[in-house]
Amino acid sequence: MSKGVSLDPVNRHLKVDFAEEAIKSESGVLLPDDFTEKVNKYKKVKLLAAAQDCRDCFRECVGRDIVVEKSMIVDVTLPGGKEVFLILENYVIGIVQK
Repeated sequence: MSKGVSLDPVNRHLKVDFAEEAIKSESGVLLPDDFTEKVNKYKKVKLLAAAQDCRDCFRECVGRDIVVEKSMIVDVTLPGGKEVFLILENYVIGIVQK
């Protein structure tokens, strides 16, 4: 039996993972036609791996949560259907402190 395919980040990329956001149910409240829901452009993700050429602070923070610009997350589908999420290190906004 062959092992599953994996992907190690290179070229200043970080491998991240995140939980899918729960779908909000309808509340039954009437809203104006021109209402638009405020969308957060940032997302908290878990840092799984960092490329060797990333800054030391990222390689030392593997396993911790970081905040990134959500629209810059790249979704890569590997053979076998496994999804891997990557982001370039300069799209990290901050490292979550506990």
